[in-house]
Amino acid sequence: LGAPFLFRHPVSYLRKAFELDRQFFFKWTVNFKFLPEEIFLSKQWAIFLLLLHLSLLGVYFYRLYASRRQLSPEHVLSTLLVSNFVGICCARTLHYQFLAWYVSALPYLLWRGTPYSMGLRLVLLGIVEFAFLTYPATSESSLLLQLAHWMILIPCIFGNMNGYGSRGTKID
Repeated sequence: LGAPFLFRHPVSYLRKAFELDRQFFFKWTVNFKFLPEEIFLSKQWAIFLLLLHLSLLGVYFYRLYASRRQLSPEHVLSTLLVSNFVGICCARTLHYQFLAWYVSALPYLLWRGTPYSMGLRLVLLGIVEFAFLTYPATSESSLLLQLAHWMILIPCIFGNMNGYGSRGTKID
């Protein structure tokens, strides 16, 4: 999607895509309200999140390559949704409208990518919903959102690359 811009104006494109000096409004963040505002606004925090994002993608793609899975529609869908969710988890700020962007991926990620029980999967969905319905965001709602996000993401990246069944059992 970005290829035409990347080929014609690579420096400008990358500079704007990773605008590390951009300032976000702390009052609107849903995911990092528990941080002090100075940390949230710092360039070091932005660089840390970018490096974490790239590292997680690197680990995930390495594990995909090492697993030598056959390319299938499910494989493509998993790759796209997990990659997008890494971006969500490492975003400098999430605003209320972002939930509409990724909420439809959560059931797939939970049922395909995690070994959790049905009850825990539903609780995690409920926590994400609760965090985005809490206005204004609080330290507690942001911490709960982070907890839910990372509980979903970690098994998607580091778990069984073939996925899990509806009861949380590995698919071989």
